[in-house]
Amino acid sequence: MDFSPKPPLEAAVMALNSKAKKAFYGAARRLNVISRGTWNGCAFNAGAAELGIEGIDTFAAAAKAMGVSHHTVTKFISAWDGTAYPGAIEYHATDKGATDYLVSLLEKAGLFSDHALVRVTVYDAQELAEIKELQAELDSGALLDGILELEAVLCGA
Repeated sequence: MDFSPKPPLEAAVMALNSKAKKAFYGAARRLNVISRGTWNGCAFNAGAAELGIEGIDTFAAAAKAMGVSHHTVTKFISAWDGTAYPGAIEYHATDKGATDYLVSLLEKAGLFSDHALVRVTVYDAQELAEIKELQAELDSGALLDGILELEAVLCGA
């Protein structure tokens, strides 16, 4: 399993649901070029058109059309518009190159999988000991007793 950080657009694509991935893929294949830096012809506008929805021009409308969160829309648009920057590899220098890159990322992520992004948290020995201690307090009821005592002191009971 690869735990290395992903480029922003790859991470954004992996966070999309299958509805959005299929819509973007269909739009990219049909149009051949998806625009960046504008709502007119952008991935969400073009993808929504694949679903029969026209006129996507806000984050809220994009989120609703694709069934994703506002955060997912923001993350994708930031990464998508960010594929064109000084020093970007030539593949990303044009909207066509970026569209081809998007298609390859969509194929890599899988069009029929939802949220392929897996987050793993690694704890060191001290953190694991603290987690076990907290779990023991929860299981024994000691944590709840402590909270109730604190509440009584704070409320003057």
